[in-house]
Amino acid sequence: MQISAAEEFGGIIKKARKSLGLTQSDVAGASGVGLRFIVDLERGKPTCELGKALRVAMMLGVKIEAQGSHIESEEIADEQSDQESDEKPKKNKGAIKGARK
Repeated sequence: MQISAAEEFGGIIKKARKSLGLTQSDVAGASGVGLRFIVDLERGKPTCELGKALRVAMMLGVKIEAQGSHIESEEIADEQSDQESDEKPKKNKGAIKGARK
C-alpha cells in the first residue's frame, strides 16, 4: 500500500491499534510517547515527529518499506555517519567558559 498523506498513515496506526485491542494510552505507554502524540498521529497531524511515529508503527507491527530507491540501506547508514562526523561542532577558542549564547 502506498501512503501519500499523514491522514492515511494515522488511519493505518489506528486500525492496527484497534485490531490488537489496545487503547491509545496502552500504545503511548508501550512506545514511550505521550497520549497526545498518539491522538495527533491517528488524526493525521502532518508535523508528528517521524522517529516517534516509526517507533509506534514498529510496536504495533506495522511494517514500513521503502521502494524505488537505487541505494541500499547500508549505504544510506554509511552516508549518514559520514555527514554526522562532518557536522561535529568546532570549538570556539574565543568563547568564555560557562557563557551562554
